Amino acid sequence: MFGVRATTSEVANQATEILIQNSAPTIGSRVFITNQATGDHIDSSQNSIVETLEILQGGHVILNGNMMVFSESGDLNKLAQWLEVGDSIEWMGMEYEDKFHLEAMRVIKSNRNLRPLCQCGTRMKSMGTNQGVRCPRCKQKSNEQWSIENREPPISGWAQPPLDKRRHLAKTLL
Repeated sequence: MFGVRATTSEVANQATEILIQNSAPTIGSRVFITNQATGDHIDSSQNSIVETLEILQGGHVILNGNMMVFSESGDLNKLAQWLEVGDSIEWMGMEYEDKFHLEAMRVIKSNRNLRPLCQCGTRMKSMGTNQGVRCPRCKQKSNEQWSIENREPPISGWAQPPLDKRRHLAKTLL
């Protein structure tokens, strides 16, 4: 007894014929229509701003208190651990007990505020609201403002778990 997964009944029948050509005699075969690899369990993608990020022992990640990314999720987990508060993401996942188990995610925008660099090469520190910045090393002062740096994620486009870690309903996005 064996099973073949395919996207059309023709492909399923062809694969079955190939498998039984050199095997013991068979009684017959059947093709069943299922919703496997259809993505039926996900309605649409959603956008969120990362407000909280918690990396648990073992590597699981919780975003915003209700979005779970499991350690076995490969690139998806790597991307989730890379995120910072304030990042904008688009994601897809399955709702389970008031939480979402993420199955795909991409970074829309990720910026980091950088303190200005002093002439000596050290990052300057704020002296307080509207008081400028001062170098902790050489004590030089400046009115220079913080700069915004665009962060490039380690995975461009959509990140998904490896094939062997996906739910059987998950549809490949690529």
